[in-house]
Amino acid sequence: MPYELLLCERGDKVAIVTLNRPDKRNALSIALRNEIDHCLGELADDDGVSVVVIAGAGPVFCAGFDRNEFFVREPAHLEALMESTDRFHLRLINFPKP
Repeated sequence: MPYELLLCERGDKVAIVTLNRPDKRNALSIALRNEIDHCLGELADDDGVSVVVIAGAGPVFCAGFDRNEFFVREPAHLEALMESTDRFHLRLINFPKP
């Protein structure tokens, strides 16, 4: 699947996942967290991948969560924020590969 905010390259048992929001210092927006969750889900099921490396495009690996999203107070946005955060953390905690 092509991603808008993420690069995923596979080769010789290694996958490289690159956070690709260098203009935002690769801050973890809802959309980026959702793409990471989806990508890691695919990589977890790929027997051709033994190791996943996570990198950041540009001079900064990752600034953390995109704090601008925390200022939006609409209930639907807050629900999406919490759901994407939970899925993201669970995916990382339960990911079966180094």
